[in-house]
Amino acid sequence: MELAAPPPLTRVSLSFDKLPGFGPAWQAVVRELPDAEWLYARSPANPEACKAAADERLKNFPFYKELAEILKSEGKLYGVPEETLARLNHLANGKAVMVVTGQQVGYLGGPLFTFLKAYHTVRLARALEATMKLPVLPLFWLEGEDHDLAEIRTSHYPKADGTIGAVEFAPIKEIANQEVGRYAVGENALAPLHELISQWENVSGEAAEVLEHAYSDGDLSTAMGRLLAATLGPRGLLACEGRHEGLKKLSAPLWEQVIDSREELRDVFRKTF
Repeated sequence: MELAAPPPLTRVSLSFDKLPGFGPAWQAVVRELPDAEWLYARSPANPEACKAAADERLKNFPFYKELAEILKSEGKLYGVPEETLARLNHLANGKAVMVVTGQQVGYLGGPLFTFLKAYHTVRLARALEATMKLPVLPLFWLEGEDHDLAEIRTSHYPKADGTIGAVEFAPIKEIANQEVGRYAVGENALAPLHELISQWENVSGEAAEVLEHAYSDGDLSTAMGRLLAATLGPRGLLACEGRHEGLKKLSAPLWEQVIDSREELRDVFRKTF
C-alpha cells in the first residue's frame, strides 16, 4: 500500500498589528500611521520643530564646556581628525547642538546596520545644520556596558561563493557578566581578522590597515571607536564610550529628574504602551 504524498506546506503570516495586548504606540509604529507624530514631544522630521528644540536646549543646557572636553579627549583616543574635533569649540561655547545615535560594541563593528546608523547620523546632522543655520555635530554613543558576549563576539561576511562566513573574537579569559567593551584586544582579535582578510579577496590595503590598527591594542570599545573615527571621523562623526565616568557625573541631575518623576512616567507608559 502506497501512502499518499503529504500536501504542500502553506506559509501563514500574522501581521504585527493583529497581535493582542500592545498599546497605541506599538500600533502607530507597525502600521506606519501618518498621525504617529504624537509619539514625540516634537516631530523629529520637522525642521522647525528641531530648531525650536535646539533653541530651547541652547538656552537651558548647563554643561556644554565640560561635555565638549570629554568628547575631545574621547575623540583623540580613537583618532578622530583634528578638523572634526575643532568643531567642538562651538559646543563648548554653547552654540551647537548634536544628533546622537549609538549601538552596543561588537567585534569588527558589529552588524552592517551599525555603520548605516552612524552614516545617516552624519547626513542628518549636515541637513539640519544647513536648514537651521546652526552648528550640528553628529555623535555615536559606544555602548560597551552590555554584558552579552555571545551576542557580539561573531562577525559575518560574504564569501566569494555566495555563502556567509564568520570569524569569532575569543577573549584571553572570559569573565561572567563582564562588560563587553572592557575585553582586551590584541593577537586574540587580530588572528581571526587576518583569517578574514585572507579569505576576502576584495578588501583594500587601506581597509586592512584600519582594521589592523583598530584591534592592535586596547579594548573592544576602543577598537570600535577607532573604526568609526577612521571611516566617518573625516565626515564629522564624533564618538564616546557610554561608561565614561565624566558623562555619568554630568547626567546625574537628569537621572534625578527621572527618578523624581517616576510615578508620572509610569502612568504615561502604561497608558501609551
